[in-house]
Amino acid sequence: MDSATAQENTMKKLLIASDGTSHLVDGDRDFHCREGMIPKDTIIKGGIFQAKSGVTFHIFDASFADFFARIKRRAQIVLPKDIGTIITEAGITRKSIVIDAGTGSGALSSFLSLYAKKVYTFDNRKEHIDVAVENFAFLGLKNIIVKELDIYEKNVPVKNADLVTLDLTEPWRTVPHIEKAMKPGAFLIAYNPQISQAIALVNSLKENKKFIVTKVLENMQREWEIDGHISRPRFNQIAHTGFLTVARKLT
Repeated sequence: MDSATAQENTMKKLLIASDGTSHLVDGDRDFHCREGMIPKDTIIKGGIFQAKSGVTFHIFDASFADFFARIKRRAQIVLPKDIGTIITEAGITRKSIVIDAGTGSGALSSFLSLYAKKVYTFDNRKEHIDVAVENFAFLGLKNIIVKELDIYEKNVPVKNADLVTLDLTEPWRTVPHIEKAMKPGAFLIAYNPQISQAIALVNSLKENKKFIVTKVLENMQREWEIDGHISRPRFNQIAHTGFLTVARKLT
């Protein structure tokens, strides 16, 4: 990411309207919307602004979550509820080296990079790599190394990784190519939509004998709507997203 992009991100502001809608805007120019115009001086200053339409805007510095919600998605991403579990299960820190196989749109790599020292991410599709690189620049991330590589066929050019994540259709095919990149005790965590994929991976890891599978889990999350004394789960929710297979390398 170049310095111009970094400076551009620091100028971003989040406007939250009284009806709950939000806008990520540049702080160096006036903002025009259907509710009216908000001067750039007001945006830079922050606080509360009432448009001529009567709509009230609250103005904040944009956070990483605000940027993340607006990344480009060419491929289906791992959602934050599963990303949080991956980070906590592996216990990564600013000393951790992470390999993320199956870059996709770069969502998982992006969050991992906030906690890890370095993230190496690989994908065998150039169109995915191009989108991910653009997203990393948009988010202002500097500690991610991206490479086009078919992890089904080739070893990963990394040593002593603390965590390997797999977001691939056939993760069991990667086992011979990732074990050499992992240090003893390192975590392997795979994300797969289908339980059949998790079963095939678990069986492959057991046959390999260099790993021990600690758990297979899924996160079921429901949002609720609360209005006075009335409360109910929100309709049209995505409860199941995928299965997480967690393993440790033994030797």
